[in-house]
Amino acid sequence: MKKIIEHEELVIELTPTESLAYDYVAQQSSEWLKYYEATIMTGRDKITQRLIASMYRENLVESYDHSEMILSHHLSPHLRELINSEYALFIHLSSQQSLLAQVTGTYAYDRVDIRGPFYLKDKKQVHRVMSPLEVLDLILKEDSSYRTEASEQFKDDLENSMTHMGLSLSYRLWTKKDRNQSLYDHLIEAQDPYLASEQAVIEGHPLHPGAKLRKGMSVADTIRYSSEFKQTIPLHFVLVKRSLSRPRASSEDYNSALLAAFPDLKTYIEEKLGLHILSDFVIFAVHPWQYQEIVLRDYQSDIEDGNIVSLSYSLPYYAGLSFRTLMPKYPDMYPHVKLPTSVHITGEIRTLSEQTTYNGPLMTQIIGRIIEEDPLFHQPNIGILDEFAGVHYYSPDVNDAVTLSEQLGTLFRNNLYEKVDLSKEELPVICSSLAISDVYESTPLIMSLIEQYSKSFHSKHDAIRQWFKIYAQALLNITLPLYLKYGIALEAHLQNTVGIFNRDGSLARMLVRDFEGLRIDQQQLAKLGFDITDFHEKSLILTDKDQTVFNKVFYSTLQNHLGELVTTIVAHTDYDNLEQELWTVIRELIKEGLEKIAETLPEETECLQSIRERLFAPLIDYKCVTTMRLEDEADIYTYRQVHNPLSRDK
Repeated sequence: MKKIIEHEELVIELTPTESLAYDYVAQQSSEWLKYYEATIMTGRDKITQRLIASMYRENLVESYDHSEMILSHHLSPHLRELINSEYALFIHLSSQQSLLAQVTGTYAYDRVDIRGPFYLKDKKQVHRVMSPLEVLDLILKEDSSYRTEASEQFKDDLENSMTHMGLSLSYRLWTKKDRNQSLYDHLIEAQDPYLASEQAVIEGHPLHPGAKLRKGMSVADTIRYSSEFKQTIPLHFVLVKRSLSRPRASSEDYNSALLAAFPDLKTYIEEKLGLHILSDFVIFAVHPWQYQEIVLRDYQSDIEDGNIVSLSYSLPYYAGLSFRTLMPKYPDMYPHVKLPTSVHITGEIRTLSEQTTYNGPLMTQIIGRIIEEDPLFHQPNIGILDEFAGVHYYSPDVNDAVTLSEQLGTLFRNNLYEKVDLSKEELPVICSSLAISDVYESTPLIMSLIEQYSKSFHSKHDAIRQWFKIYAQALLNITLPLYLKYGIALEAHLQNTVGIFNRDGSLARMLVRDFEGLRIDQQQLAKLGFDITDFHEKSLILTDKDQTVFNKVFYSTLQNHLGELVTTIVAHTDYDNLEQELWTVIRELIKEGLEKIAETLPEETECLQSIRERLFAPLIDYKCVTTMRLEDEADIYTYRQVHNPLSRDK
């Protein structure tokens, strides 16, 4: 029997996934249930917003071509009652229907920000869009070629994502004690501000319709293991026979590196098993969900044969924004760990590839050497978080060898507090948190930092530009020369970067983490004296396609990272032409960087000129995440040409 609830004159028929969440919350707390009932439509609308905005931005089913923005006072009286914004977005469909949304802003890269409620209008009536599933159905009616197994999966993704969006929002609304406290003040008061900043990004990816996807887990496990619920997670450890392991460390023996990082684990092994066992076994960390759901089932024969030994030892860890990356709470200084979890998150199942665990320590060596030896990088405000050790299960002769290797592995990353000067009261945050606010207070973290910084300025406008210049300079100082000189395109989007801020709100240091998704022009790196044969034999990160490398650095650094921050600043200020001013700051910084790099590469003049022309071209590729999901192409990127705010024509 379908569950139906009523909220603010809406009759809401819950989906099966929502019903499971509803029943779970009802068992936990009647007070929490009230918040969940109030956020079910909010969660749905936030995913609908991402889906409709991506239709427009990606020109999916020609939505951009067949759209128009109309001043609200030009609308009929009935429509004006529904629209509480200056402009309304209409996406006209071939069925003589139109999707209708309130526009909160238009920005670079053909981006439109919209908010719900959303409506579907035809010649006779207007009705409220109740969920993103309705919008997906409209897309499939517009282009039946998308009606495939992938679209059925995407339908499940949307249902799952909207459920967990509402669940996460309701939990924060229920548990937030000081409703007037800004996110900035919350982080300042936190025992571990960095962990708190990761836990604060409860809405996930700002543009992806699968932002809150947690497919493959129960509601209880979602709450137990997702960052926004702030639960302690016992990090599990196992020993795996050395002959079934492929370990790698950046500077020393793998097991020695792990024992140094986990001294209590060393004591445990020494007392219970004797350290001599490590001559035949290798240490793995395992996510507890993965151990219970996958390892005990798929590696049963190895466990029975004594090839995998579970240790009765665990450490208290917490989930980060990326779900499968766990970290301790400060003052514990254990490493951060990246782990496989066979759960569908955002756009794909989050296992851990062989190349990730194998190449991480190698990339740490390569980038570390570059930063140390090349004067272009001799600056105190940039760095990386070292991936000092990695390991994966390795049994190439068995069936499903690749699957087994990707389901059991660990990547160890240095604790970021090694890079934080607490004596100066520095504030470390995941850069994704800069663009968000807390649930009861609307000031994004970036605006609070700028407010702090502006106290020493006569002009808030000048403070914004200078704050942003310092920030963008640091990000470009590491990403631009690595790409232009060495062919290394870091995936330095907001989730993969850590900002460490001074007490006055300005950036002290920018750190880039996670080398899994980067791309490398293998010929360029080899030309600079690096041995590319050291990489894993299945390395997807190595390519001979220069456009692939360019797109990676442009999308992650400029479109995703700086673009999102420019949008956030402009949306929360009221200065004419500020958006273009900030893009001009970026353009000038890139030009300066190009000139400095060109001085070190006199033989690459023609290549650098080609890159310069692409960077400043009138049109630029934009990654189409929703189109890719409908086409079921997670690894083959789909792009659309959009207007480039860095263009000389601007």
